[in-house]
Order: sequence, then C-alpha cells, then structure tokens
Amino acid sequence: MVNPYAHNAANMDVEAAGRQIAEAGVAVSVAVPESIEASTAALRDAVQGVAEVVFMGGGDGTLRQAAMELVDTKVVLAPIALGTANVLAKELGIPRDWQEAIDIHLQGQAQEMDVGWAGDEPFLLMASIGWDAEVAANVNLAFKERVGAAAYVLSAATRVRKILAPRVVKGTIDHVEAVGEGSMLVIGNTRNYGGVVELTPHALANDGVFDLCALKPRTLLQGVQLMVGLARRRLSDGDVASYRRGSHIFVETPGMPVQVDGDVIGETPMTFTLAARALKISVPAGGLPPIFDDSEKLTS
Repeated sequence: MVNPYAHNAANMDVEAAGRQIAEAGVAVSVAVPESIEASTAALRDAVQGVAEVVFMGGGDGTLRQAAMELVDTKVVLAPIALGTANVLAKELGIPRDWQEAIDIHLQGQAQEMDVGWAGDEPFLLMASIGWDAEVAANVNLAFKERVGAAAYVLSAATRVRKILAPRVVKGTIDHVEAVGEGSMLVIGNTRNYGGVVELTPHALANDGVFDLCALKPRTLLQGVQLMVGLARRRLSDGDVASYRRGSHIFVETPGMPVQVDGDVIGETPMTFTLAARALKISVPAGGLPPIFDDSEKLTS
C-alpha cells in the first residue's frame, strides 16, 4: 500500500514494487488508496484476509494510521519511507530507497513494538504537548509539500520567543500527582525527535514505559543552552530539561496543543496510555535497532 499524497510518493513506482515482491516468491496485491477511509478499508480487508505483511509507503503519519488497524493482530507492518522526515524508518534502520527497503523487509525479522495512545489516537514515535505542537499546527501544508521539513523550521522561527515562557503543567504520572514547568513536553516511545535530535535517548520501543522530557528554558541564556544541546543531539537533566518515566500520563492543564508523530490532534486535558508490544513491525535481519531491548528477541 502507498499513500499517494506522501511527500515523496511520486518517487516510487508502485507497480514495479509489486513486481519486486512477487519475484521474491511472495503473493502480493497492490493498493493506492485515495483517502483515509479507503486506506482503512483496505487495511481491514488485509487483516481479515490472508495478509501476513503490509508494506506501507508513506510518512510517519501514514504509518501511525496503519498501526491503528494492525495493532493486536498478527499482520506485520513493513515501513517504506516516502514522507517528510521518516523518523520511524530511521529508528528501524530502513533506507530511504524504496527498492532497498523492500529487499530489507523481505529478508528481515518481525519485532513487537509498543504503541502509544493519545486519547483515541495512536502514535509510534512520540506525543508532544505545547510549543512544538503549536509550531506544527501553524505549518502551511502547501508550503510543506514543496519544501518538506524546512516548513517546520520557518514556523518555529516565528515562534521562538514562546519557548522561553514555560507554563506550570499539572497532571498525573502513573496516577501519582505531578506538577512541573515546561514549554514543551515530549512523551517518547522511541528516541529520535524530528529526525534531528534524541530528546528521549534512553527510550525503548518494547519496554512498556514512556520516557518523558520537559523542555523549560526561562532566559535567553538557557535558550542558548537548549539550542546547543539540541545541536549536539542530546540534552541532559538540568535547568533546561527534565526527565521522568511512566506508562499512564494525564495532563490536566487545559488549552495546550497536542501533536502525535507530526499530526496535530487537539488540546489538553488529555490522557496518554501505552499498549505494550501491541504491534508487529518489520526490522532488518541481524542485530536489532537500538530502540529495541533484545533480551526477548522474537523469531520470525
């Protein structure tokens, strides 16, 4: 299946992809749904039929929508990177070249992955609350289609002052009251944020727990410290960032925008839960990607 509206969908020859899979001795059918409704119907047919693997071409938003239908089934999701950032593909070690990606999946292995839920919306990478969700909400979609990730950079530049104004955020972590400050709260299932920095560098996608990172710069100097940490691709626990862990997060403070895997879905208050090892996902053969704890390696 391919999302025809994905940023790089035009770079993929869908019929050739079908032939490549068939030449490996695998029975295959090809679908290019023109709407979310058509995609949902095709995925449900796959789950109810004889499908063992869904090769899904699209970006992170496409993959999370596919996960909604494939969660708690035996069908394996095999990502093909055709989106803007393709963060999940990077985390899994799947190359951007669609032909190479198909070959890797044909020779690969299935792993069980945790799935996050923000209310009734799934996410595979992270949920984020506050500043960056506001940035994402104000990205011009037509401009994003033309320039890709640069559209987010421009939107962020026009709102850079707002990251220096953290709010008091109230809620619970695993049903225990929690109060803190933050301009932006990331609830991470994986490590890489936006394909450029590891905001939750110790997260594992199959450990049944979220890693939380709150960004809270208050002054220009702390803003510079934050930018330096981001440029170095890592942040440490301290004045500009703090870390927690938990599997059930409730953010009570109202009116904070929420995005999941790059899609803006609403505002707080909102509950974030985790379904442990609920999705089967295809990864390259051999050693597992760093986001997986390999102490209980699946056979495939």
